[in-house]
Amino acid sequence: MAMQRLNLSVGELVATGVALIAASVSPLAFDWSAGSAMSLHRLGEVAILPALGVWILVVAVAAGVGWRRLMTAGLLAVLAGVLATAALEFVRIVGFRLFDTMPGSMPMLMGVQLTDRFMQGPSIGSNLIGWGDHVWNGIGFAFIYIALFGRMRWWVGTAYALVIATIFMTGPAS
Repeated sequence: MAMQRLNLSVGELVATGVALIAASVSPLAFDWSAGSAMSLHRLGEVAILPALGVWILVVAVAAGVGWRRLMTAGLLAVLAGVLATAALEFVRIVGFRLFDTMPGSMPMLMGVQLTDRFMQGPSIGSNLIGWGDHVWNGIGFAFIYIALFGRMRWWVGTAYALVIATIFMTGPAS
């Protein structure tokens, strides 16, 4: 989309930038923790939770001040992120159970890392936190796509998903 067609105020443009940064924190944290000295547990405390709070605040402010494009992008991202995460999990479970090709449970792994329970193993709480982070990652990816590309042809979304998958499959956590 051309910038002149967006008709964004400076405030909405800045808020969208802040929301984009906040939405990108959690999806990047897993790979970042694998390649750095900071644990996912610590990143959860100092980066993921604050970024989630900032994102929710920005989308709520957008609704309050009438920034319809940003508010709609946030709401659509929640719906698309949940649906995409469910689809991803379906593919992962089928791949793991039938073809022995996919990881067993990324949400469980993220949960034990986020709660610093790697040596003790998963618990109900760590699994819930892992699933919450997994869904938040899906919402983050969806928000980034919607905020940057809006309503584009289906193949743009497919290319976006393939680029994201390639980056994560070749990252330090793979």
